Amino acid sequence: MERHVLLQLRIAKNTDFSDDKGVRKQNIPYFCKNSIGVIEPKMYMFNSDTDILSFKELYACNQIYVFTNSFEVVATVNCIDWELVEKELKFELQELEKFKKVSA
Repeated sequence: MERHVLLQLRIAKNTDFSDDKGVRKQNIPYFCKNSIGVIEPKMYMFNSDTDILSFKELYACNQIYVFTNSFEVVATVNCIDWELVEKELKFELQELEKFKKVSA
């Protein structure tokens, strides 16, 4: 069964990855926008293993995205059950077909 998730993201700011004294924060989730403008589905973690040169290059081009509200990640994630949507649409179509036959 395929699942789709919608995430609320925004372009990252410096304060997302370092505090007011410039100390790097650890384990901050982020996403990257690729060269064709698509935000990749893989989530990365900003930590001591992050390739800082590559990260800075993407950041400078506004290609780093973070959750809109990183303190309420669960609240910003909405799941769409496409299987349920498909069932509902099929039901509605069947109801329309019944109505069409009665009206004819």
